[in-house]
Amino acid sequence: MSPKSGRREDLAARFSVFLRQEYGVELDQLLEGLQEPEKETPEVPVSIFSTTLSTLETVIKYQREVRGLSFSAIGQILKRHPASLTTSYRRSLNKYPDRFTRTTFKDSVIRIPLSIFTEKLAPLEALVWFLSQDLGLRLCDIARIIHIDQRTAWTVRARARKKQKEAVL
Repeated sequence: MSPKSGRREDLAARFSVFLRQEYGVELDQLLEGLQEPEKETPEVPVSIFSTTLSTLETVIKYQREVRGLSFSAIGQILKRHPASLTTSYRRSLNKYPDRFTRTTFKDSVIRIPLSIFTEKLAPLEALVWFLSQDLGLRLCDIARIIHIDQRTAWTVRARARKKQKEAVL
């Protein structure tokens, strides 16, 4: 390693500590904020659903903390009222006070489009239905990925299937 690269790493580390102490911001968050906003369909990595939060709380917390969206912008995407999203976000902070960061969930290969949460299904039903029907995953794999019991995954998928049939009729 050259002396210059050692100084750069030291400078980056000191700058990172300064940002964290003075502004409570991680360097990754600052760099993410400088990138151009995404123009495609908003998505979330499936690995965010491994926390103790409900499905909706997880989606809101991710959109708020990682993507930096306002509650009204999240409400437009999810087709929900911003006041209810604010309540869900506050509840998520009580359950899981750690901040979500993009680097925490970047290793996830499976991406969940937020458009699935705007249907007439409950958020968990929409997630399980998408993973089973659109991606073709088995219930045991879905249960492992989103950290629920396999019997719960079966029940949730059965409810979603029933609601989908009723919507067709």
